[in-house]
Amino acid sequence: MKNGIKKSVYICSGVILAYLLLTSILSTCIRGTSAVSGKHTFYVKDYPMLHLAAVLILMGVVYWIKNRKPLCRDYDKAIWLAAGIWGAAASLWVIFYMEQPANDSANVLLAARQMRQYNFSSFAGGYLKNWPGNQFLALFFYLLSFFIGVDNYIVLRLLNVAAVMVIFVTFYKIIGELWGKGKRTAFWSVVFCCCFIPALLYTTLIYGDIYGLCLAVMALYGQLRFFAEKKYRWMVFSVLFISLAVQMKMNCIIIWIAMVGISIYEALLKNCWKRMALFLAVLLIGTAGMRTGGDILLRHITGIGRAEGVPAEAWIAMGLQDGEKAAGTFNGYNIETYINNGSDSQKTREEAWKSIGESLQEFQVDPEYAVNFFARKTAAQWNNPDCWTLDNGLEKQIGVSQIKNSVMAGTAKELIKGFLNLFQSWILLGAVCYIIMEKDKSDYEWIFLLIFLGGFFFHLFWEAGARYAFPYYMLLMPYSVRGLFLLEGKLEGIIRKGLEETVPAKRVWGLGGCLLAFVLAGAVPWLNIFGKLVFVAEEKEIEAPVHVEDGYYTISPGGDHNLCLIEADGNIMLMNNEKEQIVSLYRMYENHVIRFMPSQNSLELAGGEDVAAAGHENAFEWRLEPAGESGAYYILRDGQAALAYNLEDWSVKLKEFEAGDEMQIWKLEKEKKRRTY
Repeated sequence: MKNGIKKSVYICSGVILAYLLLTSILSTCIRGTSAVSGKHTFYVKDYPMLHLAAVLILMGVVYWIKNRKPLCRDYDKAIWLAAGIWGAAASLWVIFYMEQPANDSANVLLAARQMRQYNFSSFAGGYLKNWPGNQFLALFFYLLSFFIGVDNYIVLRLLNVAAVMVIFVTFYKIIGELWGKGKRTAFWSVVFCCCFIPALLYTTLIYGDIYGLCLAVMALYGQLRFFAEKKYRWMVFSVLFISLAVQMKMNCIIIWIAMVGISIYEALLKNCWKRMALFLAVLLIGTAGMRTGGDILLRHITGIGRAEGVPAEAWIAMGLQDGEKAAGTFNGYNIETYINNGSDSQKTREEAWKSIGESLQEFQVDPEYAVNFFARKTAAQWNNPDCWTLDNGLEKQIGVSQIKNSVMAGTAKELIKGFLNLFQSWILLGAVCYIIMEKDKSDYEWIFLLIFLGGFFFHLFWEAGARYAFPYYMLLMPYSVRGLFLLEGKLEGIIRKGLEETVPAKRVWGLGGCLLAFVLAGAVPWLNIFGKLVFVAEEKEIEAPVHVEDGYYTISPGGDHNLCLIEADGNIMLMNNEKEQIVSLYRMYENHVIRFMPSQNSLELAGGEDVAAAGHENAFEWRLEPAGESGAYYILRDGQAALAYNLEDWSVKLKEFEAGDEMQIWKLEKEKKRRTY
């Protein structure tokens, strides 16, 4: 049975990783903005031969690393150097970023801030009532605020940096001490993690993802230590950290389940059922106790019990729905259904089950659509190389930092996306090579693959999103490094043997056949099998993404460039270009915020047809839609109303949107000067 468990994990993960590898070299997902549907996932053709060339170059680098004299023979010291350099770079990024959180992060931090003010509205009928899974995270920020202050975003992000560094060091210990692969593999696994740029960029996301992953990885380390040393302090350590991780981020329940699985395997392996039964009992009690303790503390602070909120069934129903953004991704169904049912969880659950049944029935009636749906959903999550850190996945604004602006919307962004496109294929290739080529696999090497499988199958039915793939790619790094070393050794052996003797004809034909198949796969991705399973190009023609770079602009009427949009004492009007005013334009979530400089007041609604400028904390977002010629846009409120001007009195109002109306067309001209607002 224990051999069956290991083989099943390796076979299933090998098949899935091979599929993801093929997908990654034939196509790439880019999250952008469509003029038709707003935020949208675009499936674009990739360049297989470029990936092949990059792999060959990588093999040369691996050969050089393997055969050169190491800079540091003591990997235990080198790991701290690598983690320290990464930590310094990440800390600088946090300092340069300097933007306020948005979306879910902002809501959780707002709830924590309100708790300090004895305002518990978020628990009673607001965000945390709808999403009770984030209540423990809000409690954590609330308690932490007594030490670091309220809304101390830099410190919270620096805690993310510290958490990632802990993950790196813990990886090193797990791989080097418990896998039996030696410290070289462990060290280079951490270096590979350091090169995974989303790990650095996600340090600005204050939402518990990194905290949860850090706690869960430490729990795994404690569990494996308990297996090796049989000391109960490691059991307590492991249970404490995984219980905290699950409360911090509910997705960590996948790692919790994996820990249960590996405990059963340990019992089969060493016939230690009593010890493992004790571990599982403590794990169950610890997890339940942590949740109960958190609920009791929150009830003591707020006087409000935990609501059920949006039920899990609504998430599953949403994950089985198609949509304009991408198949199975967030479309608002769960929260809309919950609100439409009067915030009644049971009614929402019943309606969600009905939706799930309809989706499954549709898949059964049309299997080809089902295959295409899950192919697009899988690609949307696993084939976005930057994990949404660059394409609208993080809250981002244009600011004074030229480094941050370049990373989020400039030249550095394009370079990073190109590198990550290749890097993603290296991760998957190395993992596949490890599964196929590694002969001496130790008892616990498959633990991270088990977690990967859990995440993959979970998100087949749950909401998909490239952000959710980030921790699993981190967990694949050890397999990738080991696999790439094995691949390099195999290629080196073939080359050396070929130089010593004539290469057998069957080997030449075999290698030639593999290369030909690879080229054909890249040259004809429109073949039916690739169109359905791998290269999931959209059937309908979609418009190119509306790409308005974050930056500083002047906004002028489309028919008169001697005027520009300004604010004066909160009023919005047109003025001649002698009074030219610069605006900051940046995308917050779905749409854009227009903020006047240097007052920082944003373009808001004032009631009826009127607009105004106000410094609201949650700035109003406007949708920009192309209006024909380059640089011309409609500035829309909700698709029904548009910003319009009147040249007779230079006034600006909201009017019913009418495509082609010249009084609703605005010209955006980007500032070329460097601004220091």
